[in-house]
Amino acid sequence: RLQLQLKLGEALVNAGRGREAAETYLQAAASAPPELQLECRRIAGEEFLISGHITRGVATLNQVLAELGEYIPPTPHRAGLSILKNQFLLRLHGLRWTPRAEKTIPRPLLAHLDTLKAVATGFGVVDSIRGLDYQTRCLRMALKLGEESRIARAMLREAMYASTRGKRGRKRSQELIERSRSLVAAADSPFLNAWSQVAEGFLAYFGGCFPEAIHVFSQAETAIRETCTGHNWELSSARLFLLFSLRHAGEFARLHALFDDYLRDALRRGDLYTATTLNVAAGSVRLLDDDRETIQRELRNMRWSPREAGFHVQHFYELRVRGELALYEGRAAVALESLELRFQQLARSLLPRIQMVRIEALHLQGRLLVAAARSGTAGGRRQTRRIRRIIKRLQREDVGFAHLYAHLLAAALQMQEGRTAASIASLQAAIATARQTAMQFHLAAAQLRLGEVQGGDSGQKLVAASHRWLRQEGVRNPRRLMEVAAPGFNSLKPA
Repeated sequence: RLQLQLKLGEALVNAGRGREAAETYLQAAASAPPELQLECRRIAGEEFLISGHITRGVATLNQVLAELGEYIPPTPHRAGLSILKNQFLLRLHGLRWTPRAEKTIPRPLLAHLDTLKAVATGFGVVDSIRGLDYQTRCLRMALKLGEESRIARAMLREAMYASTRGKRGRKRSQELIERSRSLVAAADSPFLNAWSQVAEGFLAYFGGCFPEAIHVFSQAETAIRETCTGHNWELSSARLFLLFSLRHAGEFARLHALFDDYLRDALRRGDLYTATTLNVAAGSVRLLDDDRETIQRELRNMRWSPREAGFHVQHFYELRVRGELALYEGRAAVALESLELRFQQLARSLLPRIQMVRIEALHLQGRLLVAAARSGTAGGRRQTRRIRRIIKRLQREDVGFAHLYAHLLAAALQMQEGRTAASIASLQAAIATARQTAMQFHLAAAQLRLGEVQGGDSGQKLVAASHRWLRQEGVRNPRRLMEVAAPGFNSLKPA
């Protein structure tokens, strides 16, 4: 019976049915010998986490960690302190190790390392602060044990985390990827080859090189799907970040087609993590169809861990889609008030340590503020000062898409202040930056706004060209979608 349960659990893992796999491994643990019990509970906890069943995953892994003398920090700040300590120790030791064959390493030590990996993976794109804490512990232990395939995996995960932290982090990420290449080549593993591509995709995506990210994530998705069995979380990660890259690049037609396929697959497998992330992170794809009802229904039915149990990346995505829906419907002022608490929760979560989250949150706040000011329902010197502070903070970031957002916000504010020449200059700067970053949607938005401000034949041509591009990408209501990308120019009536 035990052997059948273990085989069934393995088959369910390979099929990407995480919750069912976790339940099966917990059943197997009940009759397994002590060492196998720990392994079964570790796999169960990881499968719960990566399939989006956060509460059960944390509870299960906490039991395993307690037996190993480890624990999950109860707050983001405690996790932050642990990160500082372990990052310091990692830098002090350096990326040095003595190679050892897996069979020469005691099983309990490998089990300990694999548990650290499970927590680092499970929290990776849910609670990135706690995930980074365990990732650093995992890399330190992998280097200490010397089993090179595990070192390669840990080094590549560390590179992914590092890529989220701005220019210095991306430099560190590049170093880690380069250092891992010999290990990946020596392992001759299809999975490690694909995982290396995912790490390179992260580096491109968080650096704002979206066309490159699209290319790399596409290759990684194909490689994992066709050559790697049992790596469904990694497959989902490649797919999600491919969609995120398409969203930034403005490749809406391709985004739309892949979104539907990926969502159907996640729902078929009962993958709450992927389905929820798709609906709230890439959920703005519904706005292309002018399908607000589906967005509102998905927000009402969102089955994710409550914010009181931790503000996760999925809660940030929910905040963003609520804000963009409000912009689309002309309800910016109301949204500013109703989302204020969620912005505060986001700040306390430490998720803004991730550069992309920080930039996107600032951009969302700035768009809501300029839209509310233009509608006449919010404004005044205090709000203007807030917008100017957001613009300055975006300008200080070291990636081009942040500067693009700053130019668009500045142009809207300058137009509201009656400084037409300055607004035109900002829009021209936005167009140049959008071309440099290959962000076609924001290029269309900046050109449309410039055409509206300039007027005349040349302005009409810019507006018409933007509308043509939007229609080609399948946008049903270009006027309202422009209020999401570049608000603050026209006063949109609530829909």
